[in-house]
Amino acid sequence: MIIVSLSLAWIIMAALFEVRRKKSFYPVDFLSIINVLFILNFAFPPIGMAFFATYEQSLAGIFNGKFHLSGGSIPATLLAFTAHIVMASVYAFVVSWRSMYRQRLGHFSDLTARLHRVDLGLVFLIVGALGVLSFYVYAQSLGGFQKMWDLSFHLRASYVTAKYGFLKIIAIVLVPSFYLAFSQIFDAKGYAKIIWSVGTVIMGALAGFLLIHDGSRLFIVILVLTPILALFSWKEKWFYYAVPSALIAITSFYVVADNIFNTAVLGPAYAVDVFSQNTNMTSQISSKFSRLLSEFGFPYVVLSTYIDLVPDTVGYRYLNDLYNGFIVLMPSFLVGADPEYILDINRIVFDAENPIDLLSFGYVGFGLVGSFVVVVIFGTVIAACDGFFANAKSFFDIIIRTAFLLQIPWLLMYGDPVNGVKRVFATSMMFALIMVFVAFRTYRSNRKETDL
Repeated sequence: MIIVSLSLAWIIMAALFEVRRKKSFYPVDFLSIINVLFILNFAFPPIGMAFFATYEQSLAGIFNGKFHLSGGSIPATLLAFTAHIVMASVYAFVVSWRSMYRQRLGHFSDLTARLHRVDLGLVFLIVGALGVLSFYVYAQSLGGFQKMWDLSFHLRASYVTAKYGFLKIIAIVLVPSFYLAFSQIFDAKGYAKIIWSVGTVIMGALAGFLLIHDGSRLFIVILVLTPILALFSWKEKWFYYAVPSALIAITSFYVVADNIFNTAVLGPAYAVDVFSQNTNMTSQISSKFSRLLSEFGFPYVVLSTYIDLVPDTVGYRYLNDLYNGFIVLMPSFLVGADPEYILDINRIVFDAENPIDLLSFGYVGFGLVGSFVVVVIFGTVIAACDGFFANAKSFFDIIIRTAFLLQIPWLLMYGDPVNGVKRVFATSMMFALIMVFVAFRTYRSNRKETDL
């Protein structure tokens, strides 16, 4: 019961810390999401395995039977608990120096205030055209749009290899294009509002199609939640109605409609029938919730396993995986065959399509030192994000902040560079292009002042 007691104390400490601390963007900032994920990923699993048989069964199912953890792992719990404290401490330290980098960088809203409407239109055209072109070429390489739909989820399970797979990743820029178009509807007038509305529908439909094809369940949820939460953050008083409503809707859909969705969209082969032995409705719902929570618990099992396997069975990876994330963006005729990713090793170890979390990625790289190095870097990144987006006011600023808010913290669960690039590349690319236009407008403004 030591591990359960430690986990319970951890949950209480995290809750008190989150309630009492001053947030950079009330009521939820980047660290808020991180705190919740640490609890779901690492603190709750030992409790779930100790008290809920259905939770342990669901967690075992994620690993296709390759599950050799019962009751939890004290080393994994201690490592994750310490890493959480270190990350929060690094965050607090960086935030305490906020005035320094505020003077150097400014806030996102201060920078975007220099943009003209035509600048955002050009960003949309450039990024949107890249997304549509990549989407089209990728779809044609699979045999057309119908074939692309038929192959949905098969690529995720590695049953099919895409000839131009790198274009699928680049085509995800359709997602931030959708966010940008949606944000402009509220400021545009007349024909411009109609144009932005049409752009929103087109980009949203293509982005949804692409993400369903890719089997990115989390990214589909993020695609839908980003504009909704941004809208309610923009109207702060609505936020408290939006978040509980969204959580209730998502949970209800998961509990009630999961089987229907899989059967209708993917076909009978994907119907979920794991509860056929349960005749009691309460047991079925309990199993559903256990399965939902177990979706967050895989990092704990992965970390526990690698603590046992590294370096004797699985050797240190060192820096080998750092450049691999960018290789997936390149065509194979330029970079050759894909190298062995840490994802490949993870799939061999567990015989399942499970990602590797941030702590495990660091541990496979350099052991304990590696885990804490990535924690320090990640803590610095989320502190910088909270500071940079702190005073977002316009809907455009808020939707960009929300996009990063719902993408970057999840790297705690999807922690290797390949997954990291897939999840933040598209929004980062559009952000970089926006910054190019900001630099251009700043240069033009400074030129005019000099001429005067």
